Amino acid sequence: MDLDDAETLEKYEKAFTEMDIQEKEFPKDGKTSEIVRRYCDLYYRLFENLFGKDDADKIVQKKYHMGQWEEVYASFLKFASLQMNAINARRNAIIQPTKNRAARRSKQKAMK
Repeated sequence: MDLDDAETLEKYEKAFTEMDIQEKEFPKDGKTSEIVRRYCDLYYRLFENLFGKDDADKIVQKKYHMGQWEEVYASFLKFASLQMNAINARRNAIIQPTKNRAARRSKQKAMK
């Protein structure tokens, strides 16, 4: 997953937006087994939207195991965070920060 790529970022944003919507519709009561299935489906659909059905099936063999899905999700978030930090560090090294107006005025007064 290349978070430098605009199309990949759009897919990433759309997948997490859809997950947010699904979480809001999540049942708060019912059989525990059904809640676990719905909870695991949230993760499955996220990875399906990110990588496609075949790859989502491979992640945890479409098992309804909360612990496995939470582990995969946490690992993915860590990966994405590390990649975004590297992208931002690279970008910050290239782009010079814009000085604020007060600093520019101070510099101009000093030059006079």
